[in-house]
Amino acid sequence: MGDRDEFAYVAGGAFSVALKASGRSLLQARLSVLDSEGRVVASATAAGPGEDVSLSVQGRCGARYTLRVEGAAGG
Repeated sequence: MGDRDEFAYVAGGAFSVALKASGRSLLQARLSVLDSEGRVVASATAAGPGEDVSLSVQGRCGARYTLRVEGAAGG
């Protein structure tokens, strides 16, 4: 399994997540948001290597989410 990073986040409502790879990395990133049960509630993949990627989530106030960053090919 490839490398991936995960970050915990408690939402205050709707939120957006952005990964800025342009000029910093050649990663073609997949960005996912998982709910407290581990279900993917939103996901986006960069258009190509070194491209930025972002997504928006209609989060629930006080709900815990996991933000996951990994390579688009699974790591």
